Amino acid sequence: MTPKKYIGVYYPNCYIENQVSLATFSLFFDELHLVTVSDMATDPTGYLKRLPTSININVIGKPSKEELERTKNFYQFALNNQELLGEILFYHPHLLDSSVKSISHKLLSGELTQDELLDFVSGNTTEQKLFKEFTEKYPEIQDDFVLRSSPTAMKLADENDWILIGDNPEMPVPYLSNTHSVRVLTSILAEECIKINLPKTISLNANDILTAREKLKD
Repeated sequence: MTPKKYIGVYYPNCYIENQVSLATFSLFFDELHLVTVSDMATDPTGYLKRLPTSININVIGKPSKEELERTKNFYQFALNNQELLGEILFYHPHLLDSSVKSISHKLLSGELTQDELLDFVSGNTTEQKLFKEFTEKYPEIQDDFVLRSSPTAMKLADENDWILIGDNPEMPVPYLSNTHSVRVLTSILAEECIKINLPKTISLNANDILTAREKLKD
């Protein structure tokens, strides 16, 4: 019998800023799943894996300095860890982008029903409802990055029996989870044990992580 994979879905951000956290998660979980805040609903993992080494980011609207910095960090994280994309790291589109792309696809293919169009316009698609439920449950959260990534991560965890993981002390795991299963608690303990044994100054690059995983896979 093939053992069940341990798969973690990361929140509340769209990239793992702390290298120790990235190493810890990568050494424990079989796969790490993240949510992109960009509008790229068609194979975001493949898109990020194919990014050239140098890219330009076009700004639309008037984002804050912090938003620009986090967007830059998101792409920098993807570029720094391209070897892990599709092997360990997997990206998913956020809920609102999924809803828009789904409706657009059906509209162009002539498969869109009147009821589906009405649901979308009135904000009643599955994705829109989940996003609304999240914002109503956590009205104190105004961060656009969190609002895009966290409800999507919750949906992915619930649908796939994945484990919500994070390293933000202000939003401790499993803050957004209604269950405290053995798998969740085991993962938290294992992560802490790995962190304790990793040097605080560790800086593993993507190749180091892949090499370590291969040597420790048993």
